[in-house]
Amino acid sequence: MEPGVASAELLPARESWRLLRHAPFGRLSLCAQKNPSIVPVNFLLDRGTIVFHGPAGMTAGCGEGVAVAFEADGFLEGGAVAWSVIVSGHASTISPRNDLEDAAQLPAGPVEQAGPAGLYASDRESRLMCLVPETISGRAFAPQHAPHPTQVARADDE
Repeated sequence: MEPGVASAELLPARESWRLLRHAPFGRLSLCAQKNPSIVPVNFLLDRGTIVFHGPAGMTAGCGEGVAVAFEADGFLEGGAVAWSVIVSGHASTISPRNDLEDAAQLPAGPVEQAGPAGLYASDRESRLMCLVPETISGRAFAPQHAPHPTQVARADDE
């Protein structure tokens, strides 16, 4: 993709999942108290689902079977290409008995509670949930403005 090209390139599902694996955080979109909300969340991918802590104070909006969307984005090629991936599906609570492959790696709270050195405060209202995907849509495009150098990350497998 050439810088300055205005059109977006649709990404295959496999590439979209690969990009999600390298995103530092994502955004969960849901309807809480009859109002749309977008909340930053830490997440991990586990066997085709997106695992996250249900946002504090929004437990009613993020209940079992509720329709949710998840979005993450980033930059490639030194910031010359931006990408965005949106996953839609429904939320499901994960029971403590469920054996997640990487659950121990997931920080215990939402992004806004980040503490020093990457540690995260526990949130009594949050609960471990997953998004069971129904659709995934990824796009790559040339950003109008170059990102600040600290916003550009390189995936380990690039």
